[in-house]
Amino acid sequence: MIEIDVKLRTEDGHTIYGVLADKSKRSSKTLVVFVHGLTSKMHEHKFYNGARVFARVGIATFRFNLYDWRKGGRSILDCDLSTHNGW
Repeated sequence: MIEIDVKLRTEDGHTIYGVLADKSKRSSKTLVVFVHGLTSKMHEHKFYNGARVFARVGIATFRFNLYDWRKGGRSILDCDLSTHNGW
């Protein structure tokens, strides 16, 4: 399985860090997106292993952190409901 680190810029200047995983160099036409819960991260076993299950049947996955300690990542301490609703 091939995994590619992805950085997405948000409109408010933050960075969303994620991992795109696919079984082969040819891209899958189907993509499953894993979104973790409030206290989770993209590398927890259910998301990490889930990506491998989908890869075995030729389905690509994308998992990402809503909050991240890396440069530009959103801090959970700086967020409220309006952050994610775009208000």
